[in-house]
Amino acid sequence: MRAAPSFRAPGGPMGQAPHIAIWRPLQRLRAALADICYDAQPEDLINVSRLLTSSFALIAVYLDPTTPTMDVEESYTILIAYVLFSIGAALFLNRRPRQHLLHIATTSVDVIMLGLLAHYSEELESPYFAFFTFTLVTTAIRWGWRGVLATACALQCLLLIVGIPDLHDGGPSALNVLIMRSVFCWVTMLMLGYFGSYRARSEYRLSKLAAWPHDIITEDNRPWLSASLQHASNVLGTHRIVVIWQDHDQQTAELAWWTGEECRFAEGITLPAGILRPSEDELPTAIKDREYRDRLELLNAALPRISDNLRDLLHVDRDQAIHFATFRSIRYSGSVIVINPAFRDENIGALTKIIASRIALMLEQFSLIGELASAAGLRERMRLARDLHDSVLQDLTAAVLQLEAAVKIPPAEASDTLTRIQGLLQAQQRRLRHFVNDSRRQRPPSHGLAEQLQAFVEPLGSQWNCNMRIDVSPPDLNVTDDIATELCLALSEATANAAKHGAADTVVIAVMRQEQELLVEISNDGAPCTSYPKSTSLGRRVEEMGGVIAIADRASGFSLRMTIPMDRPRR
Repeated sequence: MRAAPSFRAPGGPMGQAPHIAIWRPLQRLRAALADICYDAQPEDLINVSRLLTSSFALIAVYLDPTTPTMDVEESYTILIAYVLFSIGAALFLNRRPRQHLLHIATTSVDVIMLGLLAHYSEELESPYFAFFTFTLVTTAIRWGWRGVLATACALQCLLLIVGIPDLHDGGPSALNVLIMRSVFCWVTMLMLGYFGSYRARSEYRLSKLAAWPHDIITEDNRPWLSASLQHASNVLGTHRIVVIWQDHDQQTAELAWWTGEECRFAEGITLPAGILRPSEDELPTAIKDREYRDRLELLNAALPRISDNLRDLLHVDRDQAIHFATFRSIRYSGSVIVINPAFRDENIGALTKIIASRIALMLEQFSLIGELASAAGLRERMRLARDLHDSVLQDLTAAVLQLEAAVKIPPAEASDTLTRIQGLLQAQQRRLRHFVNDSRRQRPPSHGLAEQLQAFVEPLGSQWNCNMRIDVSPPDLNVTDDIATELCLALSEATANAAKHGAADTVVIAVMRQEQELLVEISNDGAPCTSYPKSTSLGRRVEEMGGVIAIADRASGFSLRMTIPMDRPRR
């Protein structure tokens, strides 16, 4: 059985065609040259071009002198001076800003040199009029369309100064040369002026886009979105901007549009399929425009009759441009629609994508701010509930227990118990007033811990009918008010557990500072720790303070040891 013949295209290995083998190196060379030109500083490019132009002009005149021959020496002198000037400009003037007076002087020298060379070499038919293009391009790079217009006026005056004597010297008429050179000057001015104004407009729009508003109001998403759409309207030059976004977990979408004066909103919009589908960038412009118009018609048909303003906004004529930019973030997917922008250059699509990305980022930021605010509120409610449990609820429990004991004794002997209950309720009233006032005023940076424990922890002995002993080392130990408050609430919970569940008669609290930590030990003579119900309030409070807790049984009762850092940040 014969093997199938192998076919190999001529021109190189792996069947590579000759034109492909030649075209790829040319493409790489073109890309390298483009990178070199783009990376070059504008002034360096101008100075090198001036030096090349003047040097080759000098070589050309040397090889083929201009006429009339009597002025060749003057041409040589002017060209040599121009070459020397070009060398000096390349060495000393290439780092000046564009608006520097030296650049105005160099452009004036270029125009004057052109006039002198044309005067000494064939006037209107002088070959040095090729310098026209160099001078106009130079001013376009430096000063945009204003510089091109001013230089074109100067060159036109130069043409008249050189050409009018040439028209009256009695030789062949050079009127057609004067007209064509004048037309060439002004047509070149228009083309270069367009590119100069295009660059200036792009810089202006980018600077406007960079000044994006950053104000976000957490209560409502409308203020910041209104400011964003108004800013986008100023950048793109149109008030016809629509934003659609949909939460990934929702079936309906929201819509916002800019009317030129305010931002309006609609919710609960059911989007037709394909509205938020991104378009391929490599598609031809005509196909993308047709696709965008189809999407806009589908969207207009799917929307309820929200407002006449929105229907007018979505109505697009044939000569009006449409730009879609879709976005997809962690939580949202959406699209920004720009209709009939004031500018029709290719940068509008890129600017629309930047605006869409910015709006997507701000949607995510607003969503995260709302979630953080909700989480902070929930965390604060949990902290308040725990504080009330460890203080008010425990004290009320002690009051209830003492009232139950007072019911069982004769009325004549209940006065002491009722007095203790009264003192307990008054102490609780003071503690509640302390919480309220503490939330209204700024907390002091530090607080004497011994004084705080004497005021809030020592009365717990009378509440729970047990002996309380407090030892603080050193006696003048100062801690932040946050730590003092949290420690008092933790000791209140621990004392209540020891007296209520362990039937302790004595509770000893020892607080000692060791470098940047507080060592707190609570010991009692009640039941062992295994007889206590499981309580997470105390452990969670110590954990939030950044500390650790350890419990150990003793011969009588048990001890609880807490280690708390003193550099805990204020909440």
